Amino acid sequence: MFAFLEGQLAQLSPEQAVVDVGGVGYRVFISRLTAAALPAVGSRVRLITRLVVRENDLSLWGFLSVEEEQAFLLLTGVNGVGPKLAMTVLSQITPLALFAAVGRQESARLEMVPGIGRKLAERIALDLRDKVPEVAYTLGPLDEAVSALTALGLREGEARAAVEGLSGDTEEILRQALRRLSEAK
Repeated sequence: MFAFLEGQLAQLSPEQAVVDVGGVGYRVFISRLTAAALPAVGSRVRLITRLVVRENDLSLWGFLSVEEEQAFLLLTGVNGVGPKLAMTVLSQITPLALFAAVGRQESARLEMVPGIGRKLAERIALDLRDKVPEVAYTLGPLDEAVSALTALGLREGEARAAVEGLSGDTEEILRQALRRLSEAK
């Protein structure tokens, strides 16, 4: 019904934004990663949206990228994963890192998300195995480190700058990047 909203960002919290479109404020539920990437209140924004209809509720869910929307749709297609839990996942893991974890059947990565236990993580990995984009299988250690840093609250540009020029496996890159960030403060 609503493909996107474009207007002035009227309010912003870690889990929702209010977008003023022609004098009407639309409350849109967003991931923490999206909230961290949005500009300041008062700025112009455009969010891709999905309307979710439940028995007694209509809610808008917003995304900055097509990949985030795709990840949301895939997650909510899994039995036991509703929109709120899908956003919790997308608040902890970037879409590309999610696709990579599912593609590699790394359910342990999903278990790190609050609200997802071993069985649900395995179900998500199994149900989505053949549905994630193939590009996810080639996600490298630098991209995974950027994903982890953004999950910690850094903006993507800051995370990319922190890993620039680093090498090693994902854990080593993360250690070096965190050391670099702490020394910069």
